[in-house]
Amino acid sequence: MLDVERVLSRYADFLRAKLESRAYTAWTVNTKTAKLRTFVKWAVEKHFVDAMPANLTSVTASYATKKGGKPIPLEDIRKLWRAAPASMTGSG
Repeated sequence: MLDVERVLSRYADFLRAKLESRAYTAWTVNTKTAKLRTFVKWAVEKHFVDAMPANLTSVTASYATKKGGKPIPLEDIRKLWRAAPASMTGSG
């Protein structure tokens, strides 16, 4: 039988290593764990997994993300739009 808790712990370790090595951002890890949480809940609901894993909450805990992204200036967006092929802008 598949040890779901062990698999989740190993995946959490993998994501933590990616975050620490800066291969993934906190936002990426949070997105992946949110999808994982949804998948595990679905698997339990559909009886692919016998019970909700006890470590689901700790494995899918969110990391703090940095705030302060800068918006793209409107003129830059307009330049990109004008340079895009007509097939991408819906005008052709």
